[in-house]
Amino acid sequence: LESACIFPLAIEDHRFKTSPRSPSSEWKVDVLNNSMAPVRYMHQPTLEKAEALDNWVWDLVKQIIAKLPEESFTESTINPGSSSQLIHCPSVSPSPLRGALSGSSSQPVTKATGSLERTTYLRPTYVRLQTSSLVAGRVASSTSTLSSQLTTEAKENDLQMTKNRLQPGNAAVIGLRRVEGAGGSADAMTRLEFPMANSCVYSIFSGQPVILRATNPTGRQLNVTDVFTTMFYSMRPTLFTPIRSAVPKAKCAQAVEYWSFVLFFSQLNFMSDLCVMVATGPYTFANSNDPSLLLTFLREVKRNRPHVLILLGPIVDANHPVVQTYCETTYEELFQSRLNSVAEYCSHLDVQLIVVPSWRDAHHDPVYPTPPFDSDWTQQTTELIGHFRNVHFVWDPTVVSIGGYVFGFTSVDVLFHLSSEEISSGCSGDRMARLCQHILSSRTFYPVHPPADDLPLDYVLWTQRAQLSSAPHCLICPSRLRQFVKDVDGVLCINPGHVSRGQSSGSYATITIHTDTPNDHEHGISDDAANGSTCSWSIANRTAVHVYRL
Repeated sequence: LESACIFPLAIEDHRFKTSPRSPSSEWKVDVLNNSMAPVRYMHQPTLEKAEALDNWVWDLVKQIIAKLPEESFTESTINPGSSSQLIHCPSVSPSPLRGALSGSSSQPVTKATGSLERTTYLRPTYVRLQTSSLVAGRVASSTSTLSSQLTTEAKENDLQMTKNRLQPGNAAVIGLRRVEGAGGSADAMTRLEFPMANSCVYSIFSGQPVILRATNPTGRQLNVTDVFTTMFYSMRPTLFTPIRSAVPKAKCAQAVEYWSFVLFFSQLNFMSDLCVMVATGPYTFANSNDPSLLLTFLREVKRNRPHVLILLGPIVDANHPVVQTYCETTYEELFQSRLNSVAEYCSHLDVQLIVVPSWRDAHHDPVYPTPPFDSDWTQQTTELIGHFRNVHFVWDPTVVSIGGYVFGFTSVDVLFHLSSEEISSGCSGDRMARLCQHILSSRTFYPVHPPADDLPLDYVLWTQRAQLSSAPHCLICPSRLRQFVKDVDGVLCINPGHVSRGQSSGSYATITIHTDTPNDHEHGISDDAANGSTCSWSIANRTAVHVYRL
């Protein structure tokens, strides 16, 4: 088979100790926060939508400001304006620390403060700030400013291409309601001006919560000198330490992580390696509704025989040109016939199946996050009940635990949406890894706001269903971008591609998590994990990933 990408890159040097395949029933699939209750969607009052975004931004801003060094809170930050300016800002409540700190403008704050206490130092975006101050909000794109030298036709074309896409010339920030108070508007934007040189290092996208160090001499434009964003290091899988009570007392947090790592993997020693296959629709060629490509993929399932198959939609793509003219049966019957074939195949091969819907499924709810498929039809006959015994219908997006390993995945091409909106300066390294880090640090599967034009995002469901309370071991983000496998701060991020790429076949991914690493010592611990040079909860050092072309 032809590999689109592999992980680790020098996989021939990583001689994993393989074990015989165990029954799939040994790997319990737990769907986290999965509800089959009816939901209301696509009724979004403006105030309710603004409240959802503001609460999300406020939570992340508190995390950002809690991690800022105390040197960031200088006298110039605490008293950024004159008393007349403070009169026009009734929302900025006086802090007891402000009266206690009477040093020079260069004297740092030496007293530790909490995140909520520190938020009193944030200034509204519309206030004139002659000295460098801290301003918080979410990034947005304002209307592009066109050059007067362009012709009218060129201006219209340029405006059509750039008015919705974030660029350095139209970057703006929308302030927080809790900071702006009555003096600001809920959707008021303040333009951002970044320094010409690369002295300000940043990577931002539309909708990202940020804290800026900036001046605002006119009250209309923030001259940015520093950009502070959320970091990923405070997250870890919640299900990783199921036996923390058995961990012996340790003198440091690193030792606690180390022994949790030892005890967790010592429990897995009796298990075999876990094999997971991931595939994303559509599952037919663009010029045909024939299921031959789906059958080709099922033959690959038979060859690999994974313990779990994650099947992401769309299964019957509403954007498919042939599906739009399909009239032989209903879309729901077409969907059921295709899924019946997959479920029957998996039942005979002893493979558990996780079915993830897509808002593009022709017969399903056109909303994101997307509720699970209705499974009542799977109970109509004894044969169907047997085929769907090990089938799990979940939300899109969702987080599942497979034998203690946490997987997060979504069918939406969030990487492409992020790549279209991200702007950066002075950043080095892998851009795809940086985009994945944006998803993890934003604590949500979809952090781009406003969303892409073709995505029916419901903000009430987004608040309830699209949040990442902790980091998964593996994050799966299918995209039309080039397939990749990245180790992003301990999280294995995978783009398996799509089974169909127009009129040509696409790709799928196989993930094998080994119970032993190539450098295992007693209890399966590598030197890197014991020394703290890698995340002790990460599975990257014991996982082999192949992205194969069909």
